[in-house]
Amino acid sequence: MKELSLNILDLIENSVAAKASKVFLNIEESEKYFYLELNDDGAGMLEEEVSQVLNPFFSTKGKKVGLGLPFIKEIADMCGGKLEVNSIKGKGTNIKLQLPKGCIDLPPLGNITSTLVSIVALHPDLDLIYNHSFAGNAFTFSLNDFKVSLEDVPVNHPQVLKFLEEYLKEQLIKLSGGIPNEIFGRFKEA
Repeated sequence: MKELSLNILDLIENSVAAKASKVFLNIEESEKYFYLELNDDGAGMLEEEVSQVLNPFFSTKGKKVGLGLPFIKEIADMCGGKLEVNSIKGKGTNIKLQLPKGCIDLPPLGNITSTLVSIVALHPDLDLIYNHSFAGNAFTFSLNDFKVSLEDVPVNHPQVLKFLEEYLKEQLIKLSGGIPNEIFGRFKEA
């Protein structure tokens, strides 16, 4: 995939397919590294399944292929990064990815705001917590806290989604000190 945000969308969709009700997405960026961690409370996997999830011809969802994690593994390998997948059956899954920023093959983060808004639109009942830190500054968004402020208005109402997208864009621009959202993830080593 051309953007890491599309890989993130795939990972969260995997969590939802695994019956997760809560997903925590943490992205940390420094001058040297891009770090991503995703935790869910979904069905989890057996140890044998975890050992197979990086195989593109293995899927826990009954499909003949599962390309989400193999694509991420390929990025990690190309960049000399690290990918770790841990899971406990009945408890959930934890995915950690660390990539060096100086790698020419590192895709940009892409439009993470659109990715998050898509998740909210498709899965309004998901308890999504998103934390993003960049160069020592941090921003956290909790979908459940956001829902409380809406009172009886559905979180996936088109006007709410438009507001949410603008809000997330604004927060990420503040976080990055003005670097546009679309180039997060490509910030090169000094």
